Amino acid sequence: MNVVCILAGGIGNRFGSAMPKQYHLLNSRPVIEYVIDAAVKSTADEVIIAANNNYRKDLEEKYGVLTIEGGKSRSSSIANVLDYIRSNMKCDNLLIVDAVCPLVTFELMNLYFWYLDEYDAVFTASNITTSLGRFDGGIADRRDYFLIQSPDAYRFGMLESCFKTNNDITTPLHQLPKHAKVKYYFGFQDYIKIVFPHDIAIAETLLKERERQIRFTAHANDTVLKRLAKLRLMDRQNTKIWEKDLD
Repeated sequence: MNVVCILAGGIGNRFGSAMPKQYHLLNSRPVIEYVIDAAVKSTADEVIIAANNNYRKDLEEKYGVLTIEGGKSRSSSIANVLDYIRSNMKCDNLLIVDAVCPLVTFELMNLYFWYLDEYDAVFTASNITTSLGRFDGGIADRRDYFLIQSPDAYRFGMLESCFKTNNDITTPLHQLPKHAKVKYYFGFQDYIKIVFPHDIAIAETLLKERERQIRFTAHANDTVLKRLAKLRLMDRQNTKIWEKDLD
């Protein structure tokens, strides 16, 4: 069983708004809606959103997806997801994606699930294209480093066995055992994470460029997504099967 987990528990202190950034509008649609759209169109058997309790009911009613309580940090939200899955379903592969990464596609998610046939974990990565500095004045060779982005995917048993919540590590990569077989995927060129208000404008530009090149795989508006959400509420399992056949 493949599961997509969308982390939406953040409050967005750096965004400077009382409303979490994942619910701000991007081309007239909430940022999180793009991520949900990609997840439900992927080959995942289940989609789980770890969200603040104040938003869970709205998410369930609007999109027909499963929600659980998010944590105060990214690590605690992941821990809540692991606990829920452990108690409620059999999961083989888990893909984790941030709700503030609206350019993620269902093709990328499907690719990562495919990679998990061979690897224990898959991470979105990109090369550093600017110079690095060190506070001690020493030389930092950028070729020795790379950026870790979202999404990331794991064989569930591997992640469950090694994940620890009470630490300052921001990515499960650094908790994986040394023998873990890890794939770094450098092919996702459209990555953007909504952190600051101006990131909305950047994401809008990138989405418009996708449309211009006929590579935009999300819905042009939310009409279809709303209708599919209603169908999922009436008959969730068969609707998910039908959506995959349609795609």
